[in-house]
Amino acid sequence: MIEKILTKKDTEVVQNLSYEYDGMGNLIYRCDSISHNCEEFKYDFYDRLTDIILNNSVKSKMTYGDNGNVCEKNESRRNGF
Repeated sequence: MIEKILTKKDTEVVQNLSYEYDGMGNLIYRCDSISHNCEEFKYDFYDRLTDIILNNSVKSKMTYGDNGNVCEKNESRRNGF
């Protein structure tokens, strides 16, 4: 799995992303050390994405129906990745 991505324009580093995963391979953390934007990802018992947290504020929240389909998705209008 990808652990780091470094993006440059000429010699300037414009993005320096690091990634972390849980034991199931789900992305749980992504951080850009250049912009200081960090996202945390939460999952339910079935490994479905439930929350995206950007810089300690909830950016997006999903709920699922009994059939496993997304019932509701709420997103804040904050800038980030």
